[in-house]
Amino acid sequence: MALLLAYQSYFTQTLDKRDPLLSKLSGKKFSIENLKDENSKNFSFENLNGKPVMVNIWFTKCQPCIQELPYLNKLKEKWNSQITFIAITFDNEEDIRKFLINHKFNYLHLNTNYENLERFGIYKYPLNFILDKNGNIKKIYGGIDEDSSANVEKDFEKLL
Repeated sequence: MALLLAYQSYFTQTLDKRDPLLSKLSGKKFSIENLKDENSKNFSFENLNGKPVMVNIWFTKCQPCIQELPYLNKLKEKWNSQITFIAITFDNEEDIRKFLINHKFNYLHLNTNYENLERFGIYKYPLNFILDKNGNIKKIYGGIDEDSSANVEKDFEKLL
């Protein structure tokens, strides 16, 4: 039980300064080349209309990913006109379609393969990236809960 609480605590906060992912990616451009949208077309930052972006990295069998969905949806409901919301997964389109039948997750869904995420340095799930309007990584969170969603909103305000 203590391990589960430590896991949840770790993944519902901004990543620690010592986290290698944070030091590797902070301030860098978030790469979305080779990602496919729902119509299997390549997605580019031109589709974002110069807005800040929240990117959620998840997969359908990830329990912490599923637990954060209500908070992610609330953020989108409140900030949809000012922030673009994207979810990226390595799950195939059929698995995503089936998942979305039973789970509300109203982000734009993009697909990639696991190897692309691994090359990018992503090895923890869920992960949430806050990007400025130029696609530069400003903040990285693990899973989002009620407390961290308030911090995410403060980060949004700084970008607008």
